[in-house]
Amino acid sequence: MEAKVLEELGDEFRPRATNGTTGAPWSQVLIPYRDFSDGWDDWPPIFTPMYAMYHGAVGHTIEFPYNPRSSALSVAERHERTRLNTAIARATILGNFEYANANDEAILADQIELFRRGAAGEDSRPIDDPLAIETAAKGVFPDGTAYDHSETYAQEYPRAYVLPAGEDQRSETAASRLVEFLVDNDVEVTVAKAPVRIGGVRYEAGTYVVDMHQAKRGLANTILDEGRDVTLDFPTMYDISGWSLGDLWGATVEVVETGDLQGNQLVDVSSTVPTGSFPAGRRAGYAFTVDSVEGVAAVNALAGDGLAVGRLDDGTFVVRGDAATVREVTQGAGLDVRAASAAEVGLATPVDRLTVGLSGPADEAFALREMGFDVVPVTSALVDSGAVDLADLDALYVGSSGGNPATTLNPATLTPAGRAALTAWLADGGTVVGRGSGGAAFNAAAGLLDVTVTAARGDANGTVAVVNTPDSPVTGDAIDVSFVSSPRVFSSVGAGVRVDQELAEGEFLLSGHWIGSSAFAGQPVVVSGTAAGADVTLFGTEPLYRDHPKGMFTQVAEALWR
Repeated sequence: MEAKVLEELGDEFRPRATNGTTGAPWSQVLIPYRDFSDGWDDWPPIFTPMYAMYHGAVGHTIEFPYNPRSSALSVAERHERTRLNTAIARATILGNFEYANANDEAILADQIELFRRGAAGEDSRPIDDPLAIETAAKGVFPDGTAYDHSETYAQEYPRAYVLPAGEDQRSETAASRLVEFLVDNDVEVTVAKAPVRIGGVRYEAGTYVVDMHQAKRGLANTILDEGRDVTLDFPTMYDISGWSLGDLWGATVEVVETGDLQGNQLVDVSSTVPTGSFPAGRRAGYAFTVDSVEGVAAVNALAGDGLAVGRLDDGTFVVRGDAATVREVTQGAGLDVRAASAAEVGLATPVDRLTVGLSGPADEAFALREMGFDVVPVTSALVDSGAVDLADLDALYVGSSGGNPATTLNPATLTPAGRAALTAWLADGGTVVGRGSGGAAFNAAAGLLDVTVTAARGDANGTVAVVNTPDSPVTGDAIDVSFVSSPRVFSSVGAGVRVDQELAEGEFLLSGHWIGSSAFAGQPVVVSGTAAGADVTLFGTEPLYRDHPKGMFTQVAEALWR
């Protein structure tokens, strides 16, 4: 295929410097596996080509060499760069088509064999392709340790994954969402119509079972498996290398290593919708707890519909209003609703649908809106110009905007009038949630929580084991796994600052890549307190990252509701 690409490009396509000059004609297609000494490239299925491979298809990533978006370029140069990138894409596609047409039967046979091994539950086999051995990455880590990846990595599959029903399931709603995702991605899932015994453990009726003797077991495994720490396998990494929906979506997922699934009343699942429960008859109010994205959205929907929503000290939500409306909203979210007493109704503190000012990237705006919050973009320029009145906001969410002033709210850059408005808003009981470098910078510039923020490597990422403070209003009921990317810890906290979540002691990195992670074991990653009259929560983790770690979303909601 490389030869086909070069043939299609021809001599007119030459490397171009930033000043527009050209060099010799292209003579090579750069292939990271073959040409990069560290051997690292796309790893998780968040990349479309990697996802395609789990379906037995051929996939790869094309990186275009020319950036046509710079405002410093002339219109003609932008067009020329776009033309060159388009030609490269066309040449690559034609090269793939030519290879596929010439090897169609072999490709189809490989796909069938992949599915056959999965359905038969066979062990992974070593890759004996000479290319994989001869071009394997070899080199030295920063500490001088040598590595040699002449051997490929075999995947060990469990017998099944189980999402238990009943009291053993943390969130029926999260479990239902995860099963729906699996089914939508062509993974076979069954549900127990009666109590079952799997791997020596008894499970209630309604338990979901993912039999790993199936054609697309690789996809099932990469969705549900914890993954592994690859720090010692590769000296560098590209984007995200730890990615587990089983750990991060908020459902309880158990691994069954061995056993026989035969004889159990398991039926195929084609679709699943959480139903929850609702009390009969007219009641003084209705009470429920929230453990999912859908639950947070239900609270905001009820408050947005004008119903009287309140909250008790133990975190239970209480709603007064039309029973039909409450039933429709809560059952759509799969909530278990009970009758609330008149006393509970009277004790509940009112909860409104919050308007959240956002200084952060689009993925966090999407996640906040998914939870039902009203989101208003806020920047220093918008505050200074009066386009945004802080008095109209219930809370501020400050993430990291890559230093772009157009999307950043920075107290240090506000005009005196803008800074005075922010100070007054904070003193009036505002709520601030800060995440990452942007949140830390806002906290420091506004003089809020007394903390020392220490950043880990910028390329560190993955899933980590955490310890939550039991009585924390932010993380008291949170999952014990978190997601990090360019993580930060609060290496010291002053008086009045509560530690809500810490990295676990020891080897806390469950999957991903983080050189030097051991130095951060046991360090706080979520803290909160009151400062300048405002409720403030700071995250060193990534609770809303790319709308992915949905089991962490409730931590942000709790911080906003404080």
